[in-house]
Amino acid sequence: MMRHYRAKHENEAGGAAVMTFPPGSRKQELDEALVDFIVKDSQPFTVVSDPSFCALVAKLDPTYTLPSRQTVKAMVERRYVEEKEKAKAALQNVECQLDRRYVDFHQHGCVSRCHLSCYSC
Repeated sequence: MMRHYRAKHENEAGGAAVMTFPPGSRKQELDEALVDFIVKDSQPFTVVSDPSFCALVAKLDPTYTLPSRQTVKAMVERRYVEEKEKAKAALQNVECQLDRRYVDFHQHGCVSRCHLSCYSC
C-alpha cells in the first residue's frame, strides 16, 4: 500500500509521506515486540529479511508488515537512548558516595557470524 501511495500520491502531499500510527496501535505494539525480540535475544537486524522469519510472522498476523532492516536499526537505537535516559534519571534520584564524574554508560555491541553489528541494551 505504501508503494502505491508513494508512486501515485507523493506529489500531492508536497513530498515524501511518513506513515504514523496512533499510540497503542497494533502496528506499534508489534514493532515494540519485534524490538524486544531483537534486543533481548541478540538477533541481527537482518532477521526481518529472513524468509523463514517473514513466513512465521505472516502466519501469525497476515496484516502486519515487517519494517525494513534500516527501520529496525533506528527503532533499536531509539530504544537504547530511551533506556539510557531512564537509567540516568533513576541514578539521579539515588544518593551514593560515588562522584558522578566517574559514572559512565556504555553500549555493549557484538558481531554476528555474518559480521553484522548488533546492539543490546
